Amino acid sequence: MKQMIIQNPWSPDLVSHTFREAFTPEQRARLLAAQREYILPKDEIIYRQDDAPRYLYYVMEGTVRIYREGRTERAQTLRFIGPGEIFGYRAALADEHYAANAATHCSTTLLAYPISLVRRLLDESPRLMRLILQQLARELGTADRRLVTLTQGMLRERMAETLLYLHSTYANPTNHHAIGLALTRRELAELSNMSTSNAIRTLKAFEQEGAISFASRTVRILDEAKLRAFAQLG
Repeated sequence: MKQMIIQNPWSPDLVSHTFREAFTPEQRARLLAAQREYILPKDEIIYRQDDAPRYLYYVMEGTVRIYREGRTERAQTLRFIGPGEIFGYRAALADEHYAANAATHCSTTLLAYPISLVRRLLDESPRLMRLILQQLARELGTADRRLVTLTQGMLRERMAETLLYLHSTYANPTNHHAIGLALTRRELAELSNMSTSNAIRTLKAFEQEGAISFASRTVRILDEAKLRAFAQLG
């Protein structure tokens, strides 16, 4: 990953947003001193599967794609990380190497904090530890729910659940009906555990039934109740 460091003031970042109350002023100063900002183009590799963790990352702007490469070397999109979210820390906390790859999905600005410093702060701050555990627990709950749908659901259920998940997680701030990610049909297929051809047919059917619109890589939810019925969520 090519580094472009910006010496920014106390900008919206890991400390001044989600975790502000978890740190003392002295701890915030240590984080700020170690903070690095990266401005990255689309498709820039952040870390690779089996790399040793070095940083906890925070997304300021843009989107990060987490994916794995299987035996066929075809990339399988697992999830996206959007503005205000952190990533890259689970493997470090488990003393493991990364189980997946991370790359920018579009032009993205990241803040990076050394894992060694984050570990020390976790030892010092019970509140920070609780916040990290809460995030891990939420991610595990979401993964469990999606696993059931993606392994047992029919094609329509899988795609509908994926669209609802993306819309609830990455709603467009200026258009609440739209998913705030530019997505290809192949990426939606990977997220829904189906072939691209099946994804194309399923999305077309949803459009014909008035549940969504899909143009210029933007999905708009036109009838959430229909999608929830397709996903059998009530």
